[in-house]
Amino acid sequence: MNAAGIFANFGSGGGSVDESRLASISVSMTLVELKLSPPFLRRSCQRLKELLPQARGRTIEHSGHWAGLDAREELLAILHESIQAAPAG
Repeated sequence: MNAAGIFANFGSGGGSVDESRLASISVSMTLVELKLSPPFLRRSCQRLKELLPQARGRTIEHSGHWAGLDAREELLAILHESIQAAPAG
């Protein structure tokens, strides 16, 4: 797999999400920011935080794209917390 090439492609922009619709999402959400991710992913996370003020935000300081490997326990704790915070139903 050529991760550098794939990330370069993603970083070039694009996408067709109607951003105005995101603020109306009413399900429980948690945005997990990974501080060691490539810059374009960190910018995407920041933009999502702006567009989804209703989402809970969490940060993993010492991990990048592979949080399941780099910060497994911290990621599992965030997932557990998110499940517990979600409304029943």
